[in-house]
Amino acid sequence: MLKFITYSEDKKQDLKDVICYLQTKGSKLGNPMNEPTANSIAVLNLVPEQLYTKYAYYVILYAYQRGMFKAHEKGSVIPFITMQSAKEVVKKAFEQTCHG
Repeated sequence: MLKFITYSEDKKQDLKDVICYLQTKGSKLGNPMNEPTANSIAVLNLVPEQLYTKYAYYVILYAYQRGMFKAHEKGSVIPFITMQSAKEVVKKAFEQTCHG
């Protein structure tokens, strides 16, 4: 199971099992990053004994490279994606990679 939290919440917690940080604004929205930025969402692995963290990272990278986040892009001047949309994209990417 994955948990998504905003970067501001991230700064207040000692996070363990971070898969990556998703960029939520700009031309690279949905880009999985190793370090947080001001416009990012932390993706946490709540069950590392059941879900291999590197696999989860590559599923998210797959979604980014396939342009799956672009379909949920909002904004006319500065593109952005909501946390709910990011969750939907990641869920769909897991479904595609697990079920072919």
